[in-house]
Amino acid sequence: MASFNQGTASQSTTWYAVKNVVYLIEIGGDSTTQAGNAGRGYFSFVLENASVTALARSGISYGSEGGLKTLSKPILNKTGQADFQSTLELGGPVTAAVDSGLFYSNGAGAVNSVVLEGQQEFATATDIDGDGINDDKILFSTFSDLFLDDDADANTRYDLGFTSTLSGVSNDQPLTALNKKALYQVENNKAAPTREFRMNDYASTSYTWNEGGGFLSLINTPIRIADDGTAIFSGKMAGISVLRDTGLFSSAVRVVIQEEDPAQGTAEGVEFADITGTPSVNSADYLTFLATLRGTGVASTNDTAIYTVSSFKAGAPNATTWKLRLREGVGAGATAGGATMAAFTAPRVNGTGQIALVVSLKVGTGGTPATTAANDSAILSDLAQRPGIFAVVAREGDIAPGSTGAALVGNPKFASFTAPILITNNAVVFSAKLSTGVAGIWVWDGYGVFNLALIGGTAPTTGTTTGGKFLTLGTPLSNIYGRVGFTATISGVGVTTANNAGLWVVNEDGVSPVLRLRKGDTYNFHTEQLPFRRTITSLDLTTGSGGDDGFARGMDLNGNMGVVVNLSKSGVASGMAILKVAP
Repeated sequence: MASFNQGTASQSTTWYAVKNVVYLIEIGGDSTTQAGNAGRGYFSFVLENASVTALARSGISYGSEGGLKTLSKPILNKTGQADFQSTLELGGPVTAAVDSGLFYSNGAGAVNSVVLEGQQEFATATDIDGDGINDDKILFSTFSDLFLDDDADANTRYDLGFTSTLSGVSNDQPLTALNKKALYQVENNKAAPTREFRMNDYASTSYTWNEGGGFLSLINTPIRIADDGTAIFSGKMAGISVLRDTGLFSSAVRVVIQEEDPAQGTAEGVEFADITGTPSVNSADYLTFLATLRGTGVASTNDTAIYTVSSFKAGAPNATTWKLRLREGVGAGATAGGATMAAFTAPRVNGTGQIALVVSLKVGTGGTPATTAANDSAILSDLAQRPGIFAVVAREGDIAPGSTGAALVGNPKFASFTAPILITNNAVVFSAKLSTGVAGIWVWDGYGVFNLALIGGTAPTTGTTTGGKFLTLGTPLSNIYGRVGFTATISGVGVTTANNAGLWVVNEDGVSPVLRLRKGDTYNFHTEQLPFRRTITSLDLTTGSGGDDGFARGMDLNGNMGVVVNLSKSGVASGMAILKVAP
């Protein structure tokens, strides 16, 4: 571990340890002549719950709202604060009609409620017309699309964004199918929470040409900017021509881009068609999205494109801020042997504005190699190039590498790629299936591709398990620094249904997965004389974000992951907990 060599001075040391291991530590002097001064002896202990911290637990009442019951997967911000949804134990004022809410953890043990089902909607007074009758009861009903923003005031406040459906009755502002859903943001350093956008609100202000002009009738899944919580989503408007009724919207009740707007970087007469799907945005207001085009010279062979916007709040689109990055029907250049691009998946952006996506290539085009049905898809990214210059991360038909970058045994080839493709500030992380039918997770750092985990490959484990192999792999997650985590199930000697799943995180070498939490582990919720131990029977976490792409995150900047677990005691179900698991 370490040597004490400072004579009789007070000394201490810190080391990394593994849970469930018995350590024998000898404490003595610098030499045999000093042993009497230092006091020689051996001490043994078992380190429990290493690198795991409980953030919340069912059965506990953290406030007057009542005890938590069923916990959802938590979401994290970059500093490790967490938000989650939970149902409540029935009893007292809690009924089946009002038994859920959103909760916040500061990441250090404190938990408080943010908003509860059945609570009066933030922006609706109970007596709108002032007649002294509280006949305007518009209530929160269900919650979704949680996102926890990144604050400069770390650990002092939360900025929680979410979507909610509404219920109730109002005589003055009746609740209808047209206005019963809205976006919200709650900041505990403000006097009141904010309703950002409600269905049927009028969108009259545009970041493009100040036309707007419609009532919001559809909100697709929103994403959020990580520094100020602004929501970005695709949607649809009513009360406006169908030729321009879709677009991207922000939660400041503004149109970001609208159908019928001129498509930057294309010929005159080309415009945006229906805008749907989910964009990606980072904390520097850098936006990327998949667009459909129409107009002069546009056909089914060239009507999709990828755009990036360096600052969507800067005003009307121009050649400096809005850029056409890729277009269907155009050659991919040397990056893909000159093959013609035929289709795209929705792109993802990282914290510095680079993007990554899967591209389908047109069979029969290109030269080196020529495009066939066996190599007509590829992952492209500009991570390692200057913006606008794309490199091939991996291509269908390429021989798949192992953890060292050398080919896997048998030279299997990439057969398909699985969305989402994650891009961090220094890597592209992707899942793929091989020609052998086996799936895995790989990372590209701009210089090479390396395998992180492979079905049938070695699964690092602890305890009595030997010969552990990955059986299934979950969707990966990452932070902006490229720390990758994933869940998996395993097989091997000593593996049973009670311990066949776990959470792995890639070590600091960038390629070696380390087991951090496993089904069957015992967690001690208290360390006093009367320990409170429970066994983990399942685990889950929020996956699918690269750390700064606008999607909900399950990992903070330090690599800590928020995990929801089911628990048992002596084989009997015994509630749930949310744990923070260190890398």
